[in-house]
Parts: sequence; C-alpha cells; structure tokens
Amino acid sequence: MSSSCQVSNEESPLVTYSLDDAEQVSTALIEAFSIGSVDIHGKENTLYDQINVDAIDGFDWNTDRHLRLSFPVWDHYAVITPESIEIYATS
Repeated sequence: MSSSCQVSNEESPLVTYSLDDAEQVSTALIEAFSIGSVDIHGKENTLYDQINVDAIDGFDWNTDRHLRLSFPVWDHYAVITPESIEIYATS
C-alpha cells in the first residue's frame, strides 16, 4: 500500500522544532507532533508502524553534509534536517 500526500511550497509548517544534539530524532519527532497539538496517542498506528525509527535515529545528523528526510506520517508531512523538524498539514 502506498501513501500519498501533497504539501504546497508556499505552506508554512504547523511546527518547527529545533533539534538538540543529544536528543534522538524519533523522540524529537514525537515531541514536535505534541507541540503541534496533534493527538498521536489516539492514532491507530504508532510511529514504529509507519517508519523505520532505528534507521532515522541511526543517521549521522551531526555531519557537514546536507541531509533532508521527508515523509508522510499521521496524516501530516514531516521534514527532518540536522537543525530541525518541521510538521506540515497535508492536502
């Protein structure tokens, strides 16, 4: 089953969460959704059901290379960079 969502280039993120060097990205992602008042606890699927959390946490986010990971999750769109996590509404 494939998932599809669209985010307009003109759309502002619902949440921009600054990453702490010591924080796991998966933990920060959940925190970003919580800050955005998205009820993730009432969702049928967990974060682990939707993405490979170990892979995201395993990336070297403290690299000098430009990293950008984006994916749909919980009816939203997440964009992760070494500096921040942005959560967008989908259309």
